[in-house]
Amino acid sequence: MKRLFCKWLCCAVTLLPAHLTLYPQIFAQGFSPATENRLQQVFDSFQYNSTPVFVGEMEVVINVDGLAKWRGTTSLAARTTHEQNNLLRGENQFTGFSISGLCAMTTTFTAALVLELAEARLVDPDAPLSDYFPMNIVNPQLVPSVTLRQLLAHESGFSDYTTEPALQVAVAVDPKHQWNLYEALPFVKQVNPPGLARRYSSTNYMILGAIIENVTGRKLGQLLRERFFDPLKLKSMDLVAQTLQQGAAPHDDFKLLHPSLKMSSPPAFPNTHNNITRLRMNALVSLAFAGGAITSDADDLSEWGNALFGGRATTASTTETMLNSLSSLPDRNGNHLGYGLWSNHKISSTDYFIGHEESVAGYSSLMMYQPDRKMTIAVITNASGIDPYVIAQKLYEVLPLFSCGNANSKGDKLMLSKDGRDLCVPRNAAAVHIGNGAFLGSTQANGRPDLPLSANRKMREKLSDIVNLNVFPNPMRTHATISFIAPISGLTSVTLFEMQGRTTQSIFAGVLQKGERKQLSIQPAGLPAGSYTCRLQTAAGIISNQFVVSR
Repeated sequence: MKRLFCKWLCCAVTLLPAHLTLYPQIFAQGFSPATENRLQQVFDSFQYNSTPVFVGEMEVVINVDGLAKWRGTTSLAARTTHEQNNLLRGENQFTGFSISGLCAMTTTFTAALVLELAEARLVDPDAPLSDYFPMNIVNPQLVPSVTLRQLLAHESGFSDYTTEPALQVAVAVDPKHQWNLYEALPFVKQVNPPGLARRYSSTNYMILGAIIENVTGRKLGQLLRERFFDPLKLKSMDLVAQTLQQGAAPHDDFKLLHPSLKMSSPPAFPNTHNNITRLRMNALVSLAFAGGAITSDADDLSEWGNALFGGRATTASTTETMLNSLSSLPDRNGNHLGYGLWSNHKISSTDYFIGHEESVAGYSSLMMYQPDRKMTIAVITNASGIDPYVIAQKLYEVLPLFSCGNANSKGDKLMLSKDGRDLCVPRNAAAVHIGNGAFLGSTQANGRPDLPLSANRKMREKLSDIVNLNVFPNPMRTHATISFIAPISGLTSVTLFEMQGRTTQSIFAGVLQKGERKQLSIQPAGLPAGSYTCRLQTAAGIISNQFVVSR
């Protein structure tokens, strides 16, 4: 799907820092400290891995509907645009919520709106689109008898306007032009007879967006806010078309960029991953619309997944129609296409997920929902070199099994660990147990927590004050002392990282008691002059401090 225009344009929306907190920040509820540690270790394995590509900003949310949530973010907001080396970490410290384009995940909203309009008898999904849109005037080459249902299912046979070479050239010629659907549709071709096959095409949902506006007389953004964003309290979500700004900047390899970007913006660093905020993407972003113009942070994205597939976002019949629309046959990318969504086994070979994913110019994002666990995994990064499915897969592997229902209703009962005992309780009773200190999963899977959940969360909120992680002197020339206070009893590690995120030295790894003060000496011998990060990791969370080696 990386060829799709929305996949190259809609995520050109900048990731913007909202506030600064600890690095990385973790929010958890319902997961044990042991589970959090496993998730954090997986998270770090991507953040500090420089091959095949260094990840700058990454935000991950695992949201078990109404019961548990884990959120991890990193603070490497951008790499610099240094004239000689574009792989340095940027000066912007970032660990808060980030805003990213959702790209084709926007189609989950568009499909729900169309089906709701059908329930209200404002549209007939089996009527030809010519009843609602002047296709014979806009592009007479396209079959006007294509139905709305065929548009929803990607069975129109219309080419994806994002891959049309003539449109790519037009965008490259004037990258600042604000395009609309009526200008883009003349570039589209009829490549298959309607109904012959399901093939993903952003064109389908662009047309559906125009139909929504035509039949309601309202702007799509207004409808989305009134119908979904505000009622579900998705405060970060909006339908926007923004140009790139400095912040958690997008990074990509020019060889992977959309042809129009390569034609209009010669690469400054052709052999590496670049900060691409310098590229003019106005034209690309303006074409996103109903196929990919919604922006959100990962937390709201996970809430949307739970609300949509959990039956709270729309009517029961609309949800059922969307879920029943999935094709029994996979497309060429292994996805079973449906109305605004798809399903696959890319996260787990045994458990299937429903949702959407994008890997685009400068960004990767994913929202996938697991029905048995009633859980959404949301991933956002500011580099497209890592497959978000791989991130989600590795995180999913370390989660404890917590469904204990029968084969036909696995999610009706949940396995909880409380005070060293295993409980298999009805799902609607799990929240009370979790509120009283229980964790998802068996006691064996969770291990013995050092602190009750409530105390652990309070500990994290004050972690910075308790730990008091210091490096002195800073900058250092010949030696320095790292000092801190252990916030919790248990395994503790101190590690140094280079600017690129690679491990430089493992300073300490051992067991400390809560409140124990620790001083560690480090020698800069062998360390090139420059900036480094000192990271302290415990079961209570992670905190870091920066220091400089001066020669």
